[in-house]
Amino acid sequence: MRPCHLRARRQGSCEKKLKKEGENNHGYGGERRTLIRRNTLGDLLRRNARRNPAKTAVIFGSQSLSYREWNEHVNQAARGLSRLGVAQGHHIGIAAGNSLNFATLIMAIAKLGAVAVPVNPTLTASDMAFILDNGDVDWVAADYSRYKTVGQQPTT
Repeated sequence: MRPCHLRARRQGSCEKKLKKEGENNHGYGGERRTLIRRNTLGDLLRRNARRNPAKTAVIFGSQSLSYREWNEHVNQAARGLSRLGVAQGHHIGIAAGNSLNFATLIMAIAKLGAVAVPVNPTLTASDMAFILDNGDVDWVAADYSRYKTVGQQPTT
């Protein structure tokens, strides 16, 4: 049997077709079985943490985390966001520079089924407000060191 190929379905999931030997990639004749899989970024991280726990998942500068460690950090961040009220479908603006925490936050948002809206933290306050308004953002996560750019001070 030839290797399976993947194609996106209209419904947004992924359809995996198992074909008979000799059938071309464009034909639909003959016997076929269809398996529908929905894999989120969170699913992929969870699976890699289970299969390759000690393998390096992310490297940023001198920092690195294994899949197991990163999955634990992502889960902790997702639980924290959930306790704040972030839920599936919410749009979360992220005003932060590239870092291990930025990558972790993106994955935590994905695990919750929310939508990450990354925003360049060096934008002016009016440009950032424009993006956040047009991105239908419900929450904003910002790196405290970037508040001078945004023109605000954090409240504790």
